[in-house]
Amino acid sequence: MTAHIPQYKLSYISVPKNACSSLKKMLFRLEKGRDLQAYTANGALRTVHHVYPSKPYDRWRQQMPAGHWTFAVLRDPLDRLISTYTNKILQLDVLRDMELEAGDLDRGLTTRPSLPEFVRFLGRYRGLSREIRRHTDPQVTFLGPDPAFFDRLYPMQALPELAEDLEKRTGQTLTLGQNNASTEFRAGLPALSQNERAKLEDFYAEDYAAYGALF
Repeated sequence: MTAHIPQYKLSYISVPKNACSSLKKMLFRLEKGRDLQAYTANGALRTVHHVYPSKPYDRWRQQMPAGHWTFAVLRDPLDRLISTYTNKILQLDVLRDMELEAGDLDRGLTTRPSLPEFVRFLGRYRGLSREIRRHTDPQVTFLGPDPAFFDRLYPMQALPELAEDLEKRTGQTLTLGQNNASTEFRAGLPALSQNERAKLEDFYAEDYAAYGALF
């Protein structure tokens, strides 16, 4: 499960950094007729991601409601990783309070790495931060290995078409906003080197094998 809208028989399987914040907020408005206001419960902030949590494939596959039209959004893995870097490292600075071990410092890790450093030490940063790990997990972690399971898969560039399709299916006027935009932070980023691209393509080999023709 990620988001099931029973009155319209829709199911959306979300992947972090694939426009999921925007889509979840739009689907909440579709289901409830209002925007979700973030709130605090038991001292913890609750957002649309708690209402419609992104779950690994093996946790939602057996919970799918019958007869739902099921869709997801795909993103080129390298573009998704760069988006994670700009949003989580440059924009939100999620590593700022992390205490690195002496061995990490000796290897050259910092709490605000450059893009090449982030790629070079990706495995270690994934181990240090759940937030980084979740947003860099391969897409097959959330979607599973079979594109045929879905009624429709949309690449990121087809988001306007997705919104139009949902309007046709629901008869409702929908607005897909843009959340977590980090475009301005991309200015001046170095291009990935050939070795960096090769490392990431190897890391995301399962994504390319399952969904590469659809990115």
